[in-house]
Amino acid sequence: MITISKRDAALFKGKRYKTNYSSFGKYITKEDENEITLYLEPTPKREYTLEDEIASSWLNSSVFYTAVDENNDLLGFAEGAMEGWGERFRIVNIVVFNENNRGKGIGSKLMEAMETEALLHKAKSILLEVDNTNTNAISFYKSKGYSIIGYDKLAYTIDGDTMPLYMGKRL
Repeated sequence: MITISKRDAALFKGKRYKTNYSSFGKYITKEDENEITLYLEPTPKREYTLEDEIASSWLNSSVFYTAVDENNDLLGFAEGAMEGWGERFRIVNIVVFNENNRGKGIGSKLMEAMETEALLHKAKSILLEVDNTNTNAISFYKSKGYSIIGYDKLAYTIDGDTMPLYMGKRL
């Protein structure tokens, strides 16, 4: 049985996680003087590794949820906050650590918790960032009603291959 609980993010400050995902494609841009097109380019299967803080040290006033199993083992977490401008709620992290636990409803429950928090904070929209190579996560977010609203080719690169896509939806 999986339990989703609101927790104090301070309990996780300084802790890190490492997770993997595999992909068979990446979203890329094609630009000309009249338009920008974002499309999915199929690629051979590739493995990616993400390492980061569990609770974001740069984020103030965040809400933090964990997913644990019956043994109280941490399976994943979600973190979000209202932005300081506009009426948007940003999901900073939504992670299910082990690929074998994905597709079992854990991410959906964490997403529900974040969307409930957004509504409680009177947000008009919700957004998140995802690597353009994380096609499974992009498909998951699309299945929850999110659409791609932008990208940033200069934000970061892991290997010259990745960039963040921004996804969002109105509440």
